[in-house]
Amino acid sequence: MLIFGYLFIIFNILLFVSDKFRLSDYVEKFLAKLLFLQNIFLGISYFVLAKNNNIFIYFNKLEIGFSFDNINILYLIMVNIVGLVIYNYSETYLHGDNNQNLFLRNLVNTIISVNIVITFGSLINLMIGWKLVNIYMNKLLRYFDTRPESIEVSKKRKLYSNISDVILLLSIVMLYIKFKSFNISDILIQIQNSKHLDVINYLIGLGLMIAAFIQAAQFPFNTWILEVMEAPTPVSAILHAGVINAGPYLILRFSYFFEKMPILIVVLIILSSLFASLAAISSTAQSEIKTALTYSSIAHMGFSFMLCGMGLYSAALLHSIAHSFYKAHAFLTSGSAVDSFRLAQFGFIPRPRASYLRTILGGIMSLTVLWILFFYILRGIDLFQFLILSGIVFFGVSALIIRTLNIKLDYVLLYQKLILYVIVLVFSFYAFEIVFHSLIHNYVPNFVSTKFIKLSTLIAFSIFLITFIFSMSTLHTTKDVNRKWIIWARNGFYIHLIFDNFLQKILNFKANGIDRQ
Repeated sequence: MLIFGYLFIIFNILLFVSDKFRLSDYVEKFLAKLLFLQNIFLGISYFVLAKNNNIFIYFNKLEIGFSFDNINILYLIMVNIVGLVIYNYSETYLHGDNNQNLFLRNLVNTIISVNIVITFGSLINLMIGWKLVNIYMNKLLRYFDTRPESIEVSKKRKLYSNISDVILLLSIVMLYIKFKSFNISDILIQIQNSKHLDVINYLIGLGLMIAAFIQAAQFPFNTWILEVMEAPTPVSAILHAGVINAGPYLILRFSYFFEKMPILIVVLIILSSLFASLAAISSTAQSEIKTALTYSSIAHMGFSFMLCGMGLYSAALLHSIAHSFYKAHAFLTSGSAVDSFRLAQFGFIPRPRASYLRTILGGIMSLTVLWILFFYILRGIDLFQFLILSGIVFFGVSALIIRTLNIKLDYVLLYQKLILYVIVLVFSFYAFEIVFHSLIHNYVPNFVSTKFIKLSTLIAFSIFLITFIFSMSTLHTTKDVNRKWIIWARNGFYIHLIFDNFLQKILNFKANGIDRQ
Protein backbone atom coordinates (compact mmCIF):
# COMPACT_ATOMS: atom_id res chain seq x y z
CA MET A 1 0.00 0.00 0.00
CA LEU A 2 2.32 2.69 -1.29
CA ILE A 3 -0.37 5.35 -0.93
CA PHE A 4 0.28 5.19 2.83
CA GLY A 5 3.88 6.21 2.38
CA TYR A 6 3.17 8.90 -0.18
CA LEU A 7 0.47 10.53 1.96
CA PHE A 8 2.76 10.47 4.98
CA ILE A 9 5.61 12.16 3.06
CA ILE A 10 3.40 14.78 1.38
CA PHE A 11 1.52 15.85 4.53
CA ASN A 12 4.64 16.06 6.69
CA ILE A 13 6.69 17.99 4.14
CA LEU A 14 3.84 20.44 3.39
CA LEU A 15 3.37 21.31 7.04
CA PHE A 16 7.11 21.45 7.64
CA VAL A 17 7.54 24.18 4.98
CA SER A 18 4.27 25.95 5.84
CA ASP A 19 6.09 28.27 8.26
CA LYS A 20 7.78 29.82 5.22
CA PHE A 21 4.40 31.14 4.10
CA ARG A 22 2.13 33.53 5.91
CA LEU A 23 -0.87 31.52 7.00
CA SER A 24 -3.44 32.58 9.54
CA ASP A 25 -3.07 31.23 13.07
CA TYR A 26 -6.27 29.20 12.78
CA VAL A 27 -5.14 27.59 9.52
CA GLU A 28 -1.76 26.64 11.00
CA LYS A 29 -3.36 25.09 14.07
CA PHE A 30 -5.90 23.22 11.94
CA LEU A 31 -3.17 21.85 9.66
CA ALA A 32 -1.05 20.80 12.63
CA LYS A 33 -3.87 18.81 14.23
CA LEU A 34 -4.78 17.37 10.84
CA LEU A 35 -1.17 16.21 10.43
CA PHE A 36 -1.20 14.35 13.75
CA LEU A 37 -4.58 12.76 13.07
CA GLN A 38 -3.70 11.64 9.54
CA ASN A 39 -0.41 10.11 10.74
CA ILE A 40 -2.28 8.20 13.46
CA PHE A 41 -4.97 7.10 11.01
CA LEU A 42 -2.47 6.05 8.35
CA GLY A 43 -0.47 4.16 10.96
CA ILE A 44 -3.51 2.19 12.11
CA SER A 45 -4.55 1.60 8.47
CA TYR A 46 -1.12 0.15 7.77
CA PHE A 47 -1.75 -2.82 10.08
CA VAL A 48 -5.05 -3.53 8.32
CA LEU A 49 -4.23 -2.94 4.66
CA ALA A 50 -0.53 -2.67 4.02
CA LYS A 51 2.61 -4.73 3.81
CA ASN A 52 6.18 -3.51 4.15
CA ASN A 53 6.77 -0.40 2.06
CA ASN A 54 10.01 1.26 1.03
CA ILE A 55 9.83 4.51 -0.90
CA PHE A 56 13.06 5.92 -2.34
CA ILE A 57 13.80 9.12 -4.25
CA TYR A 58 17.10 9.15 -6.14
CA PHE A 59 19.30 12.20 -6.74
CA ASN A 60 22.18 10.79 -8.78
CA LYS A 61 23.72 8.31 -6.30
CA LEU A 62 22.01 9.73 -3.24
CA GLU A 63 19.09 7.69 -1.90
CA ILE A 64 16.50 9.50 0.18
CA GLY A 65 14.14 6.80 1.38
CA PHE A 66 11.32 6.16 3.82
CA SER A 67 10.69 2.71 5.25
CA PHE A 68 7.45 1.50 6.82
CA ASP A 69 7.23 -1.66 8.89
CA ASN A 70 5.61 -2.77 12.14
CA ILE A 71 8.37 -1.34 14.34
CA ASN A 72 8.40 2.24 13.07
CA ILE A 73 4.63 2.30 12.58
CA LEU A 74 4.16 1.57 16.29
CA TYR A 75 6.56 4.37 17.12
CA LEU A 76 4.87 6.66 14.59
CA ILE A 77 1.44 6.16 16.13
CA MET A 78 2.83 6.76 19.63
CA VAL A 79 4.73 9.94 18.74
CA ASN A 80 1.78 11.53 16.93
CA ILE A 81 -0.73 10.67 19.69
CA VAL A 82 1.62 12.22 22.25
CA GLY A 83 2.28 15.14 19.89
CA LEU A 84 -1.43 15.85 19.48
CA VAL A 85 -2.01 15.83 23.24
CA ILE A 86 0.99 18.09 23.92
CA TYR A 87 -0.04 20.46 21.11
CA ASN A 88 -3.56 20.85 22.55
CA TYR A 89 -2.09 21.32 26.03
CA SER A 90 0.30 24.00 24.72
CA GLU A 91 -2.55 26.03 23.23
CA THR A 92 -4.02 26.48 26.71
CA TYR A 93 -0.69 26.59 28.56
CA LEU A 94 0.66 29.51 26.49
CA HIS A 95 -2.66 31.24 25.89
CA GLY A 96 -2.08 34.97 25.64
CA ASP A 97 1.68 34.67 25.18
CA ASN A 98 2.97 36.85 22.35
CA ASN A 99 5.18 34.07 20.96
CA GLN A 100 2.69 31.24 21.27
CA ASN A 101 2.45 30.66 17.51
CA LEU A 102 6.23 30.51 17.19
CA PHE A 103 6.36 27.93 19.97
CA LEU A 104 3.63 25.81 18.38
CA ARG A 105 5.37 25.97 15.00
CA ASN A 106 8.67 24.81 16.49
CA LEU A 107 6.84 22.07 18.39
CA VAL A 108 5.24 20.76 15.19
CA ASN A 109 8.57 20.87 13.34
CA THR A 110 10.22 18.95 16.19
CA ILE A 111 7.60 16.20 15.94
CA ILE A 112 7.90 16.07 12.13
CA SER A 113 11.68 15.72 12.53
CA VAL A 114 11.12 12.83 14.93
CA ASN A 115 8.81 11.27 12.31
CA ILE A 116 11.65 11.49 9.77
CA VAL A 117 14.00 9.68 12.15
CA ILE A 118 11.39 7.01 12.87
CA THR A 119 10.68 6.25 9.20
CA PHE A 120 14.22 6.45 7.86
CA GLY A 121 14.94 3.96 5.10
CA SER A 122 18.12 5.68 4.07
CA LEU A 123 21.13 6.81 6.07
CA ILE A 124 20.62 10.27 4.56
CA ASN A 125 17.14 10.49 6.06
CA LEU A 126 18.52 9.40 9.41
CA MET A 127 21.17 12.12 9.40
CA ILE A 128 18.76 14.83 8.21
CA GLY A 129 16.08 13.92 10.75
CA TRP A 130 18.59 13.54 13.58
CA LYS A 131 19.99 17.02 12.91
CA LEU A 132 16.56 18.64 12.53
CA VAL A 133 15.39 17.17 15.85
CA ASN A 134 18.36 18.76 17.59
CA ILE A 135 17.89 22.11 15.84
CA TYR A 136 14.21 22.52 16.70
CA MET A 137 14.67 21.09 20.19
CA ASN A 138 17.22 23.83 20.88
CA LYS A 139 14.74 26.43 19.62
CA LEU A 140 12.15 25.15 22.08
CA LEU A 141 14.66 25.24 24.92
CA ARG A 142 15.47 28.90 24.12
CA TYR A 143 11.82 29.95 24.12
CA PHE A 144 12.40 32.25 27.10
CA ASP A 145 15.48 33.81 25.51
CA THR A 146 15.71 36.55 28.14
CA ARG A 147 16.43 34.07 30.94
CA PRO A 148 20.14 33.30 31.44
CA GLU A 149 19.38 29.76 32.63
CA SER A 150 17.38 29.04 29.47
CA ILE A 151 20.22 30.27 27.26
CA GLU A 152 22.77 28.26 29.23
CA VAL A 153 20.91 24.95 28.97
CA SER A 154 20.37 25.56 25.26
CA LYS A 155 24.12 26.00 24.80
CA LYS A 156 24.81 22.77 26.66
CA ARG A 157 22.18 20.90 24.66
CA LYS A 158 23.63 22.28 21.42
CA LEU A 159 27.14 21.18 22.40
CA TYR A 160 26.09 17.61 23.19
CA SER A 161 23.83 17.39 20.15
CA ASN A 162 26.67 18.58 17.91
CA ILE A 163 28.92 15.87 19.35
CA SER A 164 26.18 13.33 18.69
CA ASP A 165 25.69 14.65 15.13
CA VAL A 166 29.40 14.39 14.32
CA ILE A 167 29.71 10.86 15.72
CA LEU A 168 26.59 9.71 13.85
CA LEU A 169 27.83 11.33 10.61
CA LEU A 170 31.19 9.56 10.89
CA SER A 171 29.39 6.27 11.48
CA ILE A 172 27.18 6.85 8.43
CA VAL A 173 30.19 7.69 6.24
CA MET A 174 31.96 4.52 7.37
CA LEU A 175 28.78 2.51 6.72
CA TYR A 176 28.61 3.82 3.16
CA ILE A 177 32.31 3.19 2.53
CA LYS A 178 31.97 -0.33 3.91
CA PHE A 179 28.71 -1.41 2.27
CA LYS A 180 28.49 0.96 -0.77
CA SER A 181 24.86 1.87 -0.08
CA PHE A 182 22.72 4.35 1.83
CA ASN A 183 19.76 1.94 1.82
CA ILE A 184 19.42 0.58 5.36
CA SER A 185 17.70 -2.62 4.13
CA ASP A 186 20.59 -3.40 1.75
CA ILE A 187 23.12 -2.75 4.52
CA LEU A 188 21.37 -5.04 7.01
CA ILE A 189 21.07 -7.81 4.39
CA GLN A 190 24.80 -7.61 3.72
CA ILE A 191 25.46 -7.75 7.46
CA GLN A 192 23.27 -10.83 7.89
CA ASN A 193 25.12 -12.60 5.08
CA SER A 194 28.55 -11.78 6.48
CA LYS A 195 30.14 -14.29 8.85
CA HIS A 196 32.85 -12.10 10.37
CA LEU A 197 33.04 -8.35 10.95
CA ASP A 198 36.30 -6.40 11.05
CA VAL A 199 37.53 -3.48 13.15
CA ILE A 200 35.70 -0.94 10.96
CA ASN A 201 32.38 -2.56 11.84
CA TYR A 202 33.18 -2.34 15.55
CA LEU A 203 34.05 1.35 15.16
CA ILE A 204 30.73 1.91 13.38
CA GLY A 205 28.84 0.07 16.12
CA LEU A 206 30.66 1.99 18.84
CA GLY A 207 29.82 5.29 17.10
CA LEU A 208 26.14 4.38 16.81
CA MET A 209 26.05 3.36 20.47
CA ILE A 210 27.69 6.60 21.69
CA ALA A 211 25.39 8.73 19.50
CA ALA A 212 22.40 6.87 20.94
CA PHE A 213 23.65 7.37 24.52
CA ILE A 214 24.09 11.11 23.97
CA GLN A 215 20.65 11.50 22.39
CA ALA A 216 19.07 9.58 25.29
CA ALA A 217 20.93 11.76 27.85
CA GLN A 218 22.73 8.86 29.50
CA PHE A 219 25.57 9.34 32.00
CA PRO A 220 27.76 11.37 31.73
CA PHE A 221 25.97 13.27 28.92
CA ASN A 222 22.93 14.11 31.08
CA THR A 223 23.99 17.48 32.52
CA TRP A 224 21.83 19.54 30.13
CA ILE A 225 18.61 17.58 30.65
CA LEU A 226 18.72 18.29 34.40
CA GLU A 227 18.51 22.03 33.72
CA VAL A 228 15.55 22.07 31.31
CA MET A 229 13.28 23.41 34.06
CA GLU A 230 13.36 26.93 32.61
CA ALA A 231 11.63 25.79 29.42
CA PRO A 232 7.81 25.53 29.25
CA THR A 233 6.33 22.28 30.56
CA PRO A 234 5.30 21.02 27.06
CA VAL A 235 9.00 21.12 26.08
CA SER A 236 9.84 18.69 28.88
CA ALA A 237 6.92 16.50 27.84
CA ILE A 238 7.94 16.17 24.17
CA LEU A 239 11.61 15.86 25.12
CA HIS A 240 11.05 12.93 27.49
CA ALA A 241 8.19 11.33 25.54
CA GLY A 242 9.58 11.61 22.03
CA VAL A 243 13.07 12.98 21.49
CA ILE A 244 15.23 10.92 23.85
CA ASN A 245 13.54 7.72 22.65
CA ALA A 246 15.55 8.11 19.46
CA GLY A 247 18.50 6.58 21.33
CA PRO A 248 17.02 3.12 22.03
CA TYR A 249 15.22 3.26 18.68
CA LEU A 250 18.55 3.61 16.86
CA ILE A 251 19.91 0.50 18.60
CA LEU A 252 16.69 -1.38 17.82
CA ARG A 253 16.83 -0.54 14.11
CA PHE A 254 20.45 -1.67 13.89
CA SER A 255 19.82 -4.83 15.95
CA TYR A 256 21.04 -7.09 13.12
CA PHE A 257 24.26 -5.09 13.09
CA PHE A 258 24.90 -5.31 16.84
CA GLU A 259 23.99 -9.00 16.88
CA LYS A 260 27.21 -9.70 14.96
CA MET A 261 29.33 -7.89 17.57
CA PRO A 262 29.07 -9.68 20.95
CA ILE A 263 31.74 -7.47 22.52
CA LEU A 264 29.64 -4.36 21.94
CA ILE A 265 26.55 -6.19 23.21
CA VAL A 266 28.39 -6.95 26.47
CA VAL A 267 29.44 -3.30 26.79
CA LEU A 268 25.88 -2.16 26.03
CA ILE A 269 24.33 -4.41 28.69
CA ILE A 270 26.76 -3.52 31.47
CA LEU A 271 26.88 0.24 30.81
CA SER A 272 23.13 0.66 30.31
CA SER A 273 22.30 -1.32 33.47
CA LEU A 274 24.77 0.82 35.42
CA PHE A 275 23.30 4.04 34.00
CA ALA A 276 19.76 2.88 34.79
CA SER A 277 20.67 1.96 38.37
CA LEU A 278 22.47 5.23 39.12
CA ALA A 279 19.61 7.26 37.65
CA ALA A 280 17.00 5.23 39.56
CA ILE A 281 18.78 5.86 42.87
CA SER A 282 19.13 9.57 42.06
CA SER A 283 15.46 9.80 41.12
CA THR A 284 14.26 8.57 44.52
CA ALA A 285 16.48 11.10 46.33
CA GLN A 286 15.13 14.22 44.59
CA SER A 287 13.02 16.86 46.29
CA GLU A 288 11.93 18.53 43.02
CA ILE A 289 9.33 16.64 41.02
CA LYS A 290 10.65 17.56 37.55
CA THR A 291 14.20 16.62 38.50
CA ALA A 292 12.93 13.28 39.83
CA LEU A 293 11.06 12.70 36.55
CA THR A 294 14.19 13.59 34.59
CA TYR A 295 16.33 11.03 36.41
CA SER A 296 13.48 8.57 35.96
CA SER A 297 13.63 9.10 32.19
CA ILE A 298 17.38 8.49 32.19
CA ALA A 299 16.80 5.26 34.10
CA HIS A 300 14.05 4.11 31.73
CA MET A 301 16.19 4.80 28.67
CA GLY A 302 19.04 2.84 30.23
CA PHE A 303 16.63 -0.02 30.90
CA SER A 304 15.51 0.03 27.23
CA PHE A 305 19.15 -0.09 26.09
CA MET A 306 19.74 -3.06 28.40
CA LEU A 307 16.73 -4.94 27.01
CA CYS A 308 18.06 -4.43 23.48
CA GLY A 309 21.42 -5.82 24.57
CA MET A 310 19.72 -8.85 26.15
CA GLY A 311 17.92 -9.57 22.88
CA LEU A 312 14.46 -8.83 24.34
CA TYR A 313 13.60 -6.43 21.52
CA SER A 314 9.83 -6.66 21.89
CA ALA A 315 10.15 -5.84 25.61
CA ALA A 316 12.41 -2.89 24.76
CA LEU A 317 9.89 -1.59 22.21
CA LEU A 318 6.97 -2.00 24.62
CA HIS A 319 8.88 -0.35 27.46
CA SER A 320 9.93 2.60 25.29
CA ILE A 321 6.38 3.24 24.03
CA ALA A 322 4.81 2.80 27.47
CA HIS A 323 7.40 5.14 28.98
CA SER A 324 6.54 7.82 26.41
CA PHE A 325 2.85 7.83 27.33
CA TYR A 326 3.62 7.71 31.04
CA LYS A 327 6.21 10.48 30.96
CA ALA A 328 4.08 12.81 28.81
CA HIS A 329 1.26 12.41 31.33
CA ALA A 330 3.65 12.83 34.27
CA PHE A 331 5.07 16.15 33.05
CA LEU A 332 1.75 17.58 31.89
CA THR A 333 0.20 16.78 35.30
CA SER A 334 3.24 17.71 37.39
CA GLY A 335 1.41 20.76 38.73
CA SER A 336 -1.34 18.52 40.12
CA ALA A 337 1.28 16.34 41.79
CA VAL A 338 2.62 19.40 43.58
CA ASP A 339 -0.89 20.19 44.82
CA SER A 340 -1.25 16.63 46.14
CA PHE A 341 2.06 16.94 47.99
CA ARG A 342 0.91 20.17 49.62
CA LEU A 343 -2.32 18.50 50.72
CA ALA A 344 -0.27 15.68 52.25
CA GLN A 345 1.75 18.23 54.23
CA PHE A 346 -1.47 19.53 55.80
CA GLY A 347 -2.53 16.01 56.71
CA PHE A 348 -5.30 15.58 54.14
CA ILE A 349 -3.46 12.67 52.46
CA PRO A 350 -1.56 10.03 54.50
CA ARG A 351 2.14 9.98 53.66
CA PRO A 352 3.64 6.47 53.16
CA ARG A 353 6.53 5.15 55.21
CA ALA A 354 8.91 2.25 54.61
CA SER A 355 10.40 -0.24 57.04
CA TYR A 356 12.57 -3.32 56.89
CA LEU A 357 9.53 -5.53 57.62
CA ARG A 358 7.70 -4.13 54.63
CA THR A 359 10.82 -4.52 52.55
CA ILE A 360 10.82 -8.25 53.31
CA LEU A 361 7.07 -8.57 52.68
CA GLY A 362 7.36 -6.66 49.42
CA GLY A 363 10.19 -8.88 48.28
CA ILE A 364 8.31 -12.10 49.11
CA MET A 365 5.13 -11.14 47.29
CA SER A 366 7.04 -9.82 44.30
CA LEU A 367 8.47 -13.31 43.69
CA THR A 368 5.13 -14.13 42.10
CA VAL A 369 6.47 -12.55 38.94
CA LEU A 370 8.45 -15.71 38.24
CA TRP A 371 5.37 -17.77 37.46
CA ILE A 372 4.99 -15.72 34.29
CA LEU A 373 7.76 -17.94 32.94
CA PHE A 374 4.92 -20.16 31.80
CA PHE A 375 4.17 -17.80 28.92
CA TYR A 376 7.77 -17.80 27.79
CA ILE A 377 8.17 -21.57 28.06
CA LEU A 378 5.36 -21.84 25.55
CA ARG A 379 7.04 -19.29 23.32
CA GLY A 380 10.46 -20.92 23.50
CA ILE A 381 12.45 -17.83 24.52
CA ASP A 382 15.86 -18.16 26.16
CA LEU A 383 14.79 -18.54 29.81
CA PHE A 384 18.01 -17.12 31.20
CA GLN A 385 17.41 -13.63 29.79
CA PHE A 386 13.80 -13.68 30.88
CA LEU A 387 14.71 -14.93 34.34
CA ILE A 388 17.03 -11.95 34.72
CA LEU A 389 14.32 -9.60 33.42
CA SER A 390 11.81 -11.05 35.89
CA GLY A 391 14.26 -10.52 38.73
CA ILE A 392 14.80 -6.88 37.75
CA VAL A 393 11.04 -6.33 37.48
CA PHE A 394 10.73 -7.95 40.90
CA PHE A 395 13.08 -5.35 42.40
CA GLY A 396 11.21 -2.47 40.79
CA VAL A 397 7.74 -3.63 41.75
CA SER A 398 8.89 -4.44 45.29
CA ALA A 399 10.13 -0.87 45.76
CA LEU A 400 6.88 0.47 44.28
CA ILE A 401 4.65 -1.56 46.59
CA ILE A 402 6.77 -0.76 49.66
CA ARG A 403 6.46 2.98 49.06
CA THR A 404 2.65 2.80 48.70
CA LEU A 405 2.02 1.02 52.00
CA ASN A 406 0.47 3.18 54.70
CA ILE A 407 2.10 3.99 58.02
CA LYS A 408 0.11 1.29 59.81
CA LEU A 409 0.68 -2.19 58.40
CA ASP A 410 -2.65 -3.34 56.96
CA TYR A 411 -2.61 -6.99 55.86
CA VAL A 412 -5.91 -6.60 53.97
CA LEU A 413 -4.39 -3.75 52.00
CA LEU A 414 -1.27 -5.84 51.51
CA TYR A 415 -3.22 -8.72 49.95
CA GLN A 416 -5.26 -6.33 47.82
CA LYS A 417 -2.07 -4.82 46.44
CA LEU A 418 -0.67 -8.28 45.81
CA ILE A 419 -3.71 -9.36 43.77
CA LEU A 420 -3.80 -6.07 41.88
CA TYR A 421 -0.08 -6.31 41.20
CA VAL A 422 -0.33 -9.82 39.72
CA ILE A 423 -3.31 -8.88 37.52
CA VAL A 424 -1.73 -5.68 36.23
CA LEU A 425 1.64 -7.31 35.67
CA VAL A 426 0.25 -10.31 33.79
CA PHE A 427 -2.22 -8.41 31.66
CA SER A 428 -0.05 -5.38 30.98
CA PHE A 429 3.68 -5.78 30.54
CA TYR A 430 3.99 -9.52 29.91
CA ALA A 431 0.80 -9.96 27.89
CA PHE A 432 1.51 -6.89 25.76
CA GLU A 433 5.11 -8.04 25.35
CA ILE A 434 3.84 -11.22 23.73
CA VAL A 435 1.63 -9.15 21.41
CA PHE A 436 4.55 -6.91 20.48
CA HIS A 437 6.72 -9.96 19.86
CA SER A 438 4.16 -11.32 17.40
CA LEU A 439 4.20 -7.97 15.58
CA ILE A 440 7.96 -7.41 15.26
CA HIS A 441 9.62 -10.84 15.42
CA ASN A 442 10.17 -10.80 11.63
CA TYR A 443 12.06 -7.48 11.84
CA VAL A 444 14.55 -8.30 14.60
CA PRO A 445 17.13 -11.12 14.84
CA ASN A 446 16.59 -14.33 16.74
CA PHE A 447 19.01 -13.58 19.53
CA VAL A 448 21.62 -16.24 20.28
CA SER A 449 22.98 -15.95 23.81
CA THR A 450 26.68 -16.64 24.37
CA LYS A 451 28.55 -17.25 27.61
CA PHE A 452 29.89 -13.69 27.64
CA ILE A 453 26.44 -12.22 27.08
CA LYS A 454 24.97 -14.39 29.84
CA LEU A 455 27.77 -13.28 32.14
CA SER A 456 27.13 -9.59 31.35
CA THR A 457 23.40 -10.15 31.89
CA LEU A 458 24.19 -11.65 35.29
CA ILE A 459 26.35 -8.60 36.07
CA ALA A 460 23.40 -6.37 35.15
CA PHE A 461 21.18 -8.35 37.53
CA SER A 462 23.76 -7.91 40.30
CA ILE A 463 23.86 -4.16 39.68
CA PHE A 464 20.07 -3.90 40.05
CA LEU A 465 20.17 -6.08 43.18
CA ILE A 466 22.72 -3.77 44.79
CA THR A 467 20.62 -0.79 43.72
CA PHE A 468 17.51 -2.25 45.33
CA ILE A 469 19.29 -3.00 48.62
CA PHE A 470 20.98 0.41 48.67
CA SER A 471 17.74 2.26 47.91
CA MET A 472 15.68 0.44 50.53
CA SER A 473 18.28 0.55 53.30
CA THR A 474 19.73 4.02 52.77
CA LEU A 475 17.45 6.44 50.98
CA HIS A 476 14.32 5.63 53.01
CA THR A 477 15.71 5.88 56.51
CA THR A 478 16.36 8.91 58.68
CA LYS A 479 19.75 8.02 60.16
CA ASP A 480 22.31 10.81 60.03
CA VAL A 481 24.95 8.43 58.72
CA ASN A 482 22.97 8.11 55.49
CA ARG A 483 22.68 11.84 54.80
CA LYS A 484 25.97 11.87 52.94
CA TRP A 485 24.78 9.14 50.56
CA ILE A 486 21.49 10.95 50.03
CA ILE A 487 23.31 14.15 49.03
CA TRP A 488 25.49 12.19 46.60
CA ALA A 489 22.44 10.52 45.08
CA ARG A 490 20.54 13.81 44.88
CA ASN A 491 23.38 15.25 42.80
CA GLY A 492 23.62 12.25 40.49
CA PHE A 493 26.83 11.12 42.21
CA TYR A 494 28.45 14.20 40.63
CA ILE A 495 29.20 12.26 37.43
CA HIS A 496 27.76 14.91 35.11
CA LEU A 497 29.55 17.70 37.00
CA ILE A 498 32.89 15.93 36.63
CA PHE A 499 32.25 15.55 32.91
CA ASP A 500 31.21 19.21 32.70
CA ASN A 501 34.50 20.25 34.30
CA PHE A 502 36.33 18.05 31.79
CA LEU A 503 34.56 19.81 28.92
CA GLN A 504 35.31 23.16 30.49
CA LYS A 505 39.02 22.40 30.37
CA ILE A 506 38.85 21.05 26.82
CA LEU A 507 36.42 23.50 25.20
CA ASN A 508 36.36 26.34 27.73
CA PHE A 509 32.72 25.47 28.26
CA LYS A 510 30.97 26.96 31.26
CA ALA A 511 29.70 24.28 33.60
CA ASN A 512 26.82 25.54 35.68
CA GLY A 513 26.09 22.66 38.06
CA ILE A 514 23.74 23.02 41.01
CA ASP A 515 24.56 21.29 44.30
CA ARG A 516 21.21 20.07 45.66
CA GLN A 517 21.59 19.74 49.40
